[in-house]
Amino acid sequence: MRKARWLAVGAIAIGIALWGGPERAVGADDVATPSSTSAAIHGAGGWGADDQSSAARGACWDMDALTFADNRISGRINVCDSPLFEAANVEGRFSGHGMSGRLLDDEGKPLASFEGRLTDRGADGTYRDYQGGTGTWHWDGPVKP
Repeated sequence: MRKARWLAVGAIAIGIALWGGPERAVGADDVATPSSTSAAIHGAGGWGADDQSSAARGACWDMDALTFADNRISGRINVCDSPLFEAANVEGRFSGHGMSGRLLDDEGKPLASFEGRLTDRGADGTYRDYQGGTGTWHWDGPVKP
């Protein structure tokens, strides 16, 4: 039976705009420290797998992250109703009115990638998880500080 897909990515994404960050693995112990060139953001939204038989649509996510002057974003996302994972590290990048990125486990293994667009109400987009599942995500509220 195919497992449920999430995000958004975020991811989810999340609903943010991610990727373009460092090439090294990011672990849960890696903590981005706020500075004069970063801003803290909190995001939340929903996600749904394209294969509705494997996941209930309307699942949720929330994320705490830092955005940087070079349009990178780095943070941690919690995902509800996903059989694949409960939390992940987020790496991504805003680009104009778009965003792209990926979610990584604590050892740096890719869990999902996402892309999306900023809207006047937040953001929305699509994702692909490490098992090949796809779906959509949305971010409710302001994306950039």
